[in-house]
Amino acid sequence: MEQGIWALIRDYQTLIVGIPSFIIIIITIILTYKQIRDMRETRYSELFLEAYRIWDSKELVESRQLIMEIVTKNQNLCQKIEEYEKSDATKYLTIIKVGSFFESLGILVKRFIKVELVSDFFRSSILNYYKYYEEWIKKKHDEGETRLFENFEELAKMLKNCN
Repeated sequence: MEQGIWALIRDYQTLIVGIPSFIIIIITIILTYKQIRDMRETRYSELFLEAYRIWDSKELVESRQLIMEIVTKNQNLCQKIEEYEKSDATKYLTIIKVGSFFESLGILVKRFIKVELVSDFFRSSILNYYKYYEEWIKKKHDEGETRLFENFEELAKMLKNCN
């Protein structure tokens, strides 16, 4: 019997070594895939945290303040944007920064970041600012600038339907 086992091992040596090697390779591939997926999720989270840091930057705070000044005085944001576009480039660029930020965030949601994460942090801001910008965005679309803030608009619609 002992000779039979050794003969079996000798005859099937390649198979006996090959099966555990194959199993080890499969386990290594699975673990590598999980590690790469986790690294990607970590990078996306870092990307989102960077976006959150930008939201609190001096430039965006100034833009939000300007918008709130206009809105609290019951002035029409669309008219103010058009006015600044013609007469004050600095204020024009300042007033559209929030929309540009949400446009960028919309692109990130399309490609990298989960909408639920954005919803947790920015839902009310996105929906409120979209209401402020909506008239201007639609007017620009009607004038042929159909891609202007399209990702911001799409993101707002997504979040409006997301509870």
